[in-house]
Amino acid sequence: MPEISIDKETHIYKVDNIIRPSVSDILGIYFEPCPFWDEPGRTNGKIRHEWYNHLAQGKQADYEPDERISGAVKGFEKFMADVKPEYVSGEVAYYHPALQYCGTPDMVCRLAGRLALVDFKPKSKAKRTRVQTALYYSMLRANGIMVLDRYELRLYDGLYRLDRHEDVNDVRRAETMAAAYTAAQFYK
Repeated sequence: MPEISIDKETHIYKVDNIIRPSVSDILGIYFEPCPFWDEPGRTNGKIRHEWYNHLAQGKQADYEPDERISGAVKGFEKFMADVKPEYVSGEVAYYHPALQYCGTPDMVCRLAGRLALVDFKPKSKAKRTRVQTALYYSMLRANGIMVLDRYELRLYDGLYRLDRHEDVNDVRRAETMAAAYTAAQFYK
C-alpha cells in the first residue's frame, strides 16, 4: 500500500514521497476556477468541512459555528436529520494507482442502503462538480471501496439540496481527462 501524504496548506499530495496531481489540479485544467477559490474562500471552506465532518460522525459541537458559516452548518444538520446517512468515512486521502492522481472525498456513507460518496458544496452549482464526483468515484473503486452513487450536497441558510449525479458517462469522461492530464505532464 503506498504512503499518501498531503500538505494541508499547499494542498500538494505525495505518494511514496513523489508529488502527484490532485483532483483539483485536473479540474483546474478544464474549468474556470471557482469564484470562492481565494484565500478567504479556502479558509471558509476548510472550517465548513471540519464542521460537516464532525457532525457527519454523529458528534455534537461544544460551541456555535462562526456566523459566516452558521447557515450552511444548519443546512448540514437539516440534511443529517432528514436523510440520516450512515457515515462510513470522510476526509481520507486516496491515490488512483492507474491514473496517478490523489483526492480527498468529503464523505462516504450509506444513503438508502447504498454506498455513496457525497461532496459538500456552497449553494452555487458548478459543472465541474460532476467531474469531481466522477474522479472520486473512480479513485474509490480503484481502492476497493465500491461506491454505487455520487452526490453533490449544496448547503446554505439552514437549507440543503442533494443532487444525485447519474450520468454514467461522467466517469468515463473524467478518467479520460485524468489520463490526458498525466500524459501532458510528460512533455512539460
